[in-house]
Amino acid sequence: MVKLIRLTTQDPDGFFNNEFKSEIIIPANGRIALHSLTAEINVESITIDAQNDNIKFKWSDNQDFRSFHILNGFYNSSNFFNLFSDISLKMNRLMEYASSELGFQWKVGTDIKSKKVSFECKQGETINPDPTNNKCFFKNSIGSTGGTNINNNVCNRTFGNVGTADSFIYMNTPQCKGSSTFRGRIFKYTLGGIDYITNNTIIGYMDTPPDTNTTLIDLSKIKYGIKVNTNGTDYSYFINGVETTQTTPTTIKSAIGDFMSIDAYKNKIYLNIYKSSVPTNIANYDYDNTIDLFPVVIFLGNTTSKFQSVRFTSDPWYNINNTIINYAEPSLDVPSIKGIQSIKTINFVDAELAVFFGFKKSLPESPDVIGCVITSDYSFQPADFSDSFIIELLNLSINSYDGLTKERRNFLHTIVQADIIRNRLTYTAPYLLFLDLMNTNDISLRKITCRLLKEDLSQVNLTGISQITLIIE
Repeated sequence: MVKLIRLTTQDPDGFFNNEFKSEIIIPANGRIALHSLTAEINVESITIDAQNDNIKFKWSDNQDFRSFHILNGFYNSSNFFNLFSDISLKMNRLMEYASSELGFQWKVGTDIKSKKVSFECKQGETINPDPTNNKCFFKNSIGSTGGTNINNNVCNRTFGNVGTADSFIYMNTPQCKGSSTFRGRIFKYTLGGIDYITNNTIIGYMDTPPDTNTTLIDLSKIKYGIKVNTNGTDYSYFINGVETTQTTPTTIKSAIGDFMSIDAYKNKIYLNIYKSSVPTNIANYDYDNTIDLFPVVIFLGNTTSKFQSVRFTSDPWYNINNTIINYAEPSLDVPSIKGIQSIKTINFVDAELAVFFGFKKSLPESPDVIGCVITSDYSFQPADFSDSFIIELLNLSINSYDGLTKERRNFLHTIVQADIIRNRLTYTAPYLLFLDLMNTNDISLRKITCRLLKEDLSQVNLTGISQITLIIE
C-alpha cells in the first residue's frame, strides 16, 4: 500500500517536526522516496539611505576614526557585490601617505565557503629592480639585488643606443590602490677620480606594461612620469605622454640625494620631489583609486648614469603570492615602507548595517597585527545560496552514506537541479528514487522528523512555510 505524506514547517533552520493524530503504519521492509520540496530561502535585503550609510574605521588606537558614506540604494542578492566594491573603494581613498600605511589596500567581500563578510587590508609586495624577482624585467639594463648596503641598490643602462628609450626596467604588476609610491633617488658615485651622477632617467606609469617583445618604450604612452635631466637643471614631468617643463613660480632643480616619487593616495596622484621630509609637488592629478598603472624606469643616459633605491608598492590582490620585504632606505627624506602592528576597528554607525553584514557588534576589531582581517560572526544572507541541498531523515533509518563526513547518514535525497525563482526553492523529483527503510518489522509512528541542509551540511535559512512530500510503500 502506497502512502503520501506531506510535511510542513515554519522553522527558519529547516527542521520538519510533524506529529499526526493517527498512526502511520510502515510495513516491514518498507521503502521511501522524495516526491517534491518547496521552500523559501530567507535572503535578506537592506535599503541604504542617509539614516544608515555611515561607516568609520580606525587604523590604530592612537588615531581618530575615518568616516565615509556608502552609496545609497536597495541591496539584495542580485547587487550586493556593488556595495562591497563601493566600501572597498572608499576605504582605500582614506588611506594616508605614511610609513604604516604605504602599500596597503582594502578589499571587502565574502568567503566562498563560509559566506562570511571580511574587511581585509593587505600589504602588497615592495618591489625593487631585483633580477631574482619574477615580477621585474630588464631590457638593456641591470638592477640590484636589494640588501642592506645602499650602495648596491642601483640600476642603470648596460647596452643600447644612448638617448633612446631602448634601456628600461618594468614590473608586470600594478600599483597599490590604497596608499602607494613609486620612487627612485638621484645617485652619485666616483670611479677613477670622476664623479658620475644620475641623468636622463625617467620613472613613470603606463596603462599597460611592456612585455618581453618590447624593444623601445613609446614615451607617448607614459601616463604619469618624472624625468631628471642633468644635475642642477629643472625637473620635467610627463602627463598623458606629453613631457612638460615646470611652470611653478620657483622651479625645482635636481640635486644629488633627491627622491623622485610618484605618490597616489586620497583621490590624487602626486609627482613629488623629496629634498627633505616634506615633498615639493611639481604636479598632481585626480585619480579614482581603481585604474591599474604599471611602473617603468627608463634610462636615456649612458651606462655611467646609475639610479638608486627604486621602490614600488604593488597591488596585493593582483598577485596574492606576494612577499613583504622592508628594504633599508638610504635616508629619512621619504617615508619608509613598513607595516606597523596595531589593532584596527570598523565602526558601523547604524547597528542594522552591522547585523546585515553578519556582525554581532557594531565595533568589530582585528587582532594586534600588521594589516587587517575583520570577519563577520555569521554568514552574509544575501550571498547565502547553495548549489545543492540535502534532505536528511532524523527518526527513520535508510541505507545511505556521505563522503564528506565519511559516515552512514540517513540522506533521503540530494537536490541538484532545483528552480530558484525570487528566492523560492521548488523541486519535483524527475522519478521516484525509493530507498529501503531498515525495518524488518512493521513500524507504527505518529511523528516524522527530517531537515533540509545545504551541500556543506550547514543549516539553511528559511522563511515562511516550507513543504516536503514523501512517498512510502
